[in-house]
Amino acid sequence: MHTLHEKGYSQGDPYGNAIINTLLLYMENHRDELVVFGAGYAKAMEKMLEVNQGLRRRFSTVIEFFSYTPQELIALTQLMGRENEDVITEEESQVLLPSYTKFYMEQSYSEDGDLIRGIDLLGNAGFVRNVVEKARDHRSFRLDDEDLDAVLASDLTEFSEDQLRRFKELTREDLAEGLRAAVAEKKTK
Repeated sequence: MHTLHEKGYSQGDPYGNAIINTLLLYMENHRDELVVFGAGYAKAMEKMLEVNQGLRRRFSTVIEFFSYTPQELIALTQLMGRENEDVITEEESQVLLPSYTKFYMEQSYSEDGDLIRGIDLLGNAGFVRNVVEKARDHRSFRLDDEDLDAVLASDLTEFSEDQLRRFKELTREDLAEGLRAAVAEKKTK
């Protein structure tokens, strides 16, 4: 919404102002049946709210979200694995910690002066989900034909817990490859 109000006009951007005024009028006339969210970095949102006093009055609640810490990213990795019945141990997931820490520590600033971390640019939890999905893909390739032949040739009731775990486990290698593939995919977008 911030780009609706361009600089350089003595009275502001006439098209952007018209859109903002229309939105404000609609929000006022339908306030009992409408919820509108504005999202962005703190300083950019503050600039947007300064464009028209009606905006500040209607966007009175501010919820600030912070970048996930490296430890929170590890916890998310494990949670996303469990949601799909994958096994990701604390020890195995530590292969991701140096990269997650690097992404968290990388910092730049927007033109409005907002701090943007590398993990924000990658997509935070969405990036972690991509890492886990790519790790699953790698696990599928890792489980070679011999493993699959053993599954097909045996009675499934004969599998031990360790054997079943092997098919669900995402190893350090799987996670490292998932991370590499997720970063490579982000670079091509």
